[in-house]
Amino acid sequence: LFRLVFASGLAKAGAAMWDDSAAMAQYFASQPLPTLAGWYAHHLPHGVLTWLTWGVVTAELVLPFLLFAPRRIRAAAALGLIALYLLYIFTGNYGFQGFLVLALCVLAFDDGHMRAVLTSATFRRIAPMPVLP
Repeated sequence: LFRLVFASGLAKAGAAMWDDSAAMAQYFASQPLPTLAGWYAHHLPHGVLTWLTWGVVTAELVLPFLLFAPRRIRAAAALGLIALYLLYIFTGNYGFQGFLVLALCVLAFDDGHMRAVLTSATFRRIAPMPVLP
């Protein structure tokens, strides 16, 4: 998870398009198989797109390091990555990369977090099969 997200952030930080703070406008205009949400995102005001550009690069360069922090900070970093990649999934069609990151984010949560989300009420207790004579 660290390598995938941090490498994505490094690739963006090194590209000239991301230096002028207009990368998100270009991203929404030139993505493959855009979604309806991507079309609406392309028409956001320039100030919002500039803020999104800095937010994406910062999130992809900072949040991966927080995955090595104690459990609450690690969970917050994973939730931030989940939110970021859900936005990627809803605004563009990049195949499995977004879903891969979401699946890897699950591994950042420990048993305590998973127990809080998946309580015993979530799973139905299945009665044992009767023994036939």
